[in-house]
Amino acid sequence: LSAYHDYNTLSNFSMESYGRNIKNYDNDGIKFKSEFTTLGSWIESLPIQEKIPHVVQVCYGGVFAASVPNIKRRGSDVWNAIEKSLSRGNNIQEGHYAERSWA
Repeated sequence: LSAYHDYNTLSNFSMESYGRNIKNYDNDGIKFKSEFTTLGSWIESLPIQEKIPHVVQVCYGGVFAASVPNIKRRGSDVWNAIEKSLSRGNNIQEGHYAERSWA
């Protein structure tokens, strides 16, 4: 796997369902699917001002790291929007989109 991906292809990523729960967390009863049908539609909902490059870094497998400079590149309005989006439930489509956008 490459640590980089074509953004146009990546932005079309969608996940219709997710059944893995090896830690046997309680289901919070919130439906998995969101109003955002693709990763790109979720990203477009965030108040990101600059243009997203054609090639972007990605993280796969639920393991990621983010540097402090990369975190600070985004204003609090972006982080507040992400937090609001992720607060809908525990195992939601938006969470999988966020995991793929951390790099």
